[in-house]
Amino acid sequence: MAQRYEQILRLFREGQKLETILSGWRFSEQELAEMVIQAYRSGEKINPDWLAPLSIRDTLKEVIQSQPNLTNVQMSSLFKGKISPKLVHAMRVIMGEGRGLQTTVFNEETFKTKLHDDLMGAEEEILLVAPSIKSNHWRGHLEAFQRLVRNEGVVAFFYRRVSNLIQDEIKDQQIVLIEQHSNANLIVIDKKILWEGSMNFLLPPEAAEHIRRTVSRLECGEILDLHDLYV
Repeated sequence: MAQRYEQILRLFREGQKLETILSGWRFSEQELAEMVIQAYRSGEKINPDWLAPLSIRDTLKEVIQSQPNLTNVQMSSLFKGKISPKLVHAMRVIMGEGRGLQTTVFNEETFKTKLHDDLMGAEEEILLVAPSIKSNHWRGHLEAFQRLVRNEGVVAFFYRRVSNLIQDEIKDQQIVLIEQHSNANLIVIDKKILWEGSMNFLLPPEAAEHIRRTVSRLECGEILDLHDLYV
């Protein structure tokens, strides 16, 4: 991979345009974005101007700096697909939005209080991804869900399997249920706090668990786009 990104950097430094590199060298936008991010994280100096067409470059950089709450997909849509979400993500990383990342690792015992506080502090949106929802364990954070719904926020569960016995009960709490074939275990709060790990957050821990909390609009935006977490 290192040889591939060195080739990409050489082409950019020689003055090759993004469109020429993509078409002439048959890289996908995702491949190019991943290589440029790897190069950046390896200490290479990257010019973010390389990654956007000249016609939208300055406006896009202004949007990245002034509207960090937008996801990569939303930014791409603003420019009618002239730049892909993957290249938007790479530009955001290189422009520095990914720096100063706050991340903490918890186990099955230590995460509970912090997650409770984050959910109770939600102002706009709680999106929860779980492979399965069953029994009454989903009620463990019901107080936080009800509080947000009362304040006209959105709570949504993305699930692969849910017990037929509890679907109506969940919907009665004005929680949105969205079927999704995913094995991920995630919570995204207000598009800025991400919880992820080995456990289903709507079930009790099964054994020793690894749970990570990250504060980053950039990381949340990438997860929202990757898993299509939109209500």
